[in-house]
Amino acid sequence: MARQQYSTVRQVLQSDVTGQEIRPDEVVKGYEIAPNEFAAIDPQEIKAAEIETSHSIDLFHFVKATNVDPIYFERSYYVAPDCGAEKVYALLLEAMRKEECLGIARIGMHRREHMLILRPSEDYLVAYTMFYANEVRPAPHLELTTEFSNKELSMATALIKGYEGEFDPTQFEDLYQERIRKIIDAEVSNRIETHPAPASPLTGVPDLMEQIRLSLAQIESKNPDATRSKKPVRKMPTVAKKKPQRVRA
Repeated sequence: MARQQYSTVRQVLQSDVTGQEIRPDEVVKGYEIAPNEFAAIDPQEIKAAEIETSHSIDLFHFVKATNVDPIYFERSYYVAPDCGAEKVYALLLEAMRKEECLGIARIGMHRREHMLILRPSEDYLVAYTMFYANEVRPAPHLELTTEFSNKELSMATALIKGYEGEFDPTQFEDLYQERIRKIIDAEVSNRIETHPAPASPLTGVPDLMEQIRLSLAQIESKNPDATRSKKPVRKMPTVAKKKPQRVRA
């Protein structure tokens, strides 16, 4: 069965009005002020509004850990001290851990200002980029009953205790990624098992394996005993190394 041939594709920008292809340098950013009405924004003005990347964290507020809803946590980063600031870092870590509080800070990163939540761990501080209030959707309103009998509550508590245990993230596996990896591995195996077309001989380039084979043949012709004792040398095929391709996650 012949293998299906693939080729690369490209994205084409096309005008909704004329249907003509638009070059990337002809595209400008704009803000929709009304349906189908846009205000074009000068790229230089957008550039001027960007925040410079900073290499330090501006810590300005502390709150109790119980007052922070984890829904505002975005990405996590490890925070390390600068050279010579290890003692101050350790002192702050110990004080925050003792007071069971979190730090609120800001930093310039990725062309914008990010709010950070600093959480003390055992041996280091962890910084979480924080969602702004307008980025968090309001919670849905649910009509829930709050009246339970003692028997019902005892049964629910017993169920929780029956499944109670330590949190170990190494026990959890991404089944989807595992299945995708198996599909990729199977495809790679299929490619290896196919018979490649014979490579065209290269002119002007010495065949190292051929030279070794001829040298061994000359040695064996001078030594009859070696001919009977040694196994024939198999010539290894010459293959072309493919260039690595970038894979997007």
